Amino acid sequence: MALVSGLFVIILLNVWSAFNDQEKSDNLLSPHISPTLKEFDEGYRDLYQIMTAAKALALGEEVNHYKMEFRNKSEKVEKRLYSPQKLIDLGLISNQNQAEMQALKGNFQRWFTLYKGLFALDSGYDNYYEKHIIGMKALLLRCVSL
Repeated sequence: MALVSGLFVIILLNVWSAFNDQEKSDNLLSPHISPTLKEFDEGYRDLYQIMTAAKALALGEEVNHYKMEFRNKSEKVEKRLYSPQKLIDLGLISNQNQAEMQALKGNFQRWFTLYKGLFALDSGYDNYYEKHIIGMKALLLRCVSL
């Protein structure tokens, strides 16, 4: 009987310990990691909405609407894509990820510069788009593969 009671206490302590560990993880995940993941996902969505606006612009569809879409998304996308930097700064993810963040920032800036050039035009969208589409796609792949 003492053996069964002892095993029961050991199992109960293990469950309690696991519960406490899970609670600590949840407390860490809730205020920092979950909002950062959401913000980062929104940044990726912004990237794709900018690409859609660029394609529509190249096709000559609703130019003013898509230029406004670009302006709206371009105000948000950079901050959202760089949101994991907060986790590095807080020490919640390894500082080794800093190199990945630097690569993301560099690739994004080059990608964004190409798109800003397109949206700055008053005409000739299709020519600009065709001239730069390979570079745009290559830089996007570098951004999303990190």
